[in-house]
Amino acid sequence: MDFEITWWTGSEPVDIRASRDQVVSAVKSALDDAGIEIPFPYRTLTVNAPIPVDIAAAQKPSA
Repeated sequence: MDFEITWWTGSEPVDIRASRDQVVSAVKSALDDAGIEIPFPYRTLTVNAPIPVDIAAAQKPSA
């Protein structure tokens, strides 16, 4: 799901940062109030070939 949110703000960097914080907070609060959860992004990696693992080397204490 993608959101596109636009708003007007002052042109000074401090105005832009402050207004962005207010907008993100307002959107998050509205979603929370509506019971809508936005999950953390996740990535699934698929490996098409076996990966050799040396268990004995992994269990050795490091020096």
